[in-house]
Amino acid sequence: MPPPGFSVTHFAEIGSTNDAAKDAAGLGAVDGSVFWTGHQTAGRGTHGREWAAPPGNLACSILMRPRLPIRFAPQAALVTTIAVADALVSLGLPSSAVKLKWPNDVLVEGAKIAGILLEAEAQGPSVKWLVVGTGLNLRCHPAGTRHKATNLARQGLDIAPEQALE
Repeated sequence: MPPPGFSVTHFAEIGSTNDAAKDAAGLGAVDGSVFWTGHQTAGRGTHGREWAAPPGNLACSILMRPRLPIRFAPQAALVTTIAVADALVSLGLPSSAVKLKWPNDVLVEGAKIAGILLEAEAQGPSVKWLVVGTGLNLRCHPAGTRHKATNLARQGLDIAPEQALE
């Protein structure tokens, strides 16, 4: 059961949860609409880089309709990285192992475990909608990436996507 104020849509497999959230925003979806999957096939990170989310990992996007100037929208990345770091500690990682990498990554023992992607549309000087996408490596991670990566299973935690989403 989602928390009050949130509408949750699950996909067994999807290209991109951010794309689903942006499409829903254009159709009038409400603030707090959540789109998630354990298998994302066409995810992306910053600068259009690929974000792999094979089965067992978590890709989640939240549609927000904050009432604020568009210039403040990027702050959502920092807020989200802090929230993800706190969630990882609550799932059992030692707080000393979890670090933030400006502006949108969460590291464990120096390796990337999560990334945040913001996408927004302005209406004049204000935010019309903001999509906060998060990719979290739960059971596997890509090899041969620009930056070292890890996953929760490698850290000794077997967490299902549903549990991480909560």
